[in-house]
Amino acid sequence: SKLSCAEAGAATLYICGKFDAAIAMLQEFAWGMEFLKLNQELLDIYASCEDSDEVVRRQNVWLAKAEKEQKEAKNAPDDLPPAYDDYNDTYDSEDEDEEERELDSFGNFIEKKEENDIEENNPNDNYEEEERELDSFGNFIEKKEVIDEE
Repeated sequence: SKLSCAEAGAATLYICGKFDAAIAMLQEFAWGMEFLKLNQELLDIYASCEDSDEVVRRQNVWLAKAEKEQKEAKNAPDDLPPAYDDYNDTYDSEDEDEEERELDSFGNFIEKKEENDIEENNPNDNYEEEERELDSFGNFIEKKEVIDEE
């Protein structure tokens, strides 16, 4: 892409050996030092050239190397986990019993309970449905009876 005026000016100063001036110019911008880090190799190559013919020759060598690295990276196998769609295609067959599950109030899968299934040791089973209510956290609580004092 195109250089900003500050980048072009700093690059010119750097290539001409005015390193401190290039750094001083780029320090005025939040991204300035990053520009130098990203372009350090090429700026050093240009700064070491004796004439324009050497600049073109060394630039072409650098570009050929960069193109080769890009092709190698493009052809390299991905070392990433499968994409979401790939994951779903792979694991869809394992979720055959998903229709037997439902979500709790926190979005977790839970097994659907049949009406005649009763969990053992559930303290809430001691109460009839109409006697239970939920607190602000979704827990069952015992309804408190209000006694009118007359």
